[in-house]
Amino acid sequence: MQNPPIEGYRPYFINGAYVFTTDDKRIYSVTFEEQPFFEDSEFVLADRTYEVFLTLQKAPPAYSTDPRIGATLTGIIQNFIEKDPLRIVFFTCDTADGRHHARFKRFNDWFRENNNRRYLKLEDSIDYPAINKLFLIALIMRNDHPYGGDVLSSFVKLNAYLRSRK
Repeated sequence: MQNPPIEGYRPYFINGAYVFTTDDKRIYSVTFEEQPFFEDSEFVLADRTYEVFLTLQKAPPAYSTDPRIGATLTGIIQNFIEKDPLRIVFFTCDTADGRHHARFKRFNDWFRENNNRRYLKLEDSIDYPAINKLFLIALIMRNDHPYGGDVLSSFVKLNAYLRSRK
């Protein structure tokens, strides 16, 4: 039996970002930026492709594993997609501090725990040994996306292209 969904924080929208404050006074912002990951000539939905960014704006000294953060982020992503069901959202992890594996695992856990099964998440990674970087990528879209096959095909082509640029 599946656990009941976790209640998220109530975000508010200000200056193009969804912002929420946790019980321990952490302040997060979630933004979506249009990203032409797919070339316009190859993919009809290039103008509906976005990258999501979760940014910790303010944090107390202690570290927290608050499950409501994941419920809130997942809810914001799902709400963003529902406003235009053709939208495709990419999540990539910041590699600057070397903690991208932990961030990606946490994101995947949050999405799995809070997905209402209306959304598909695909994952891949691109390794650039010359610069000692590994990029972890997730693509999220509705399960019933009318161009789902084209999105999957373009995602595979995009990753192959990125790998070829090493």
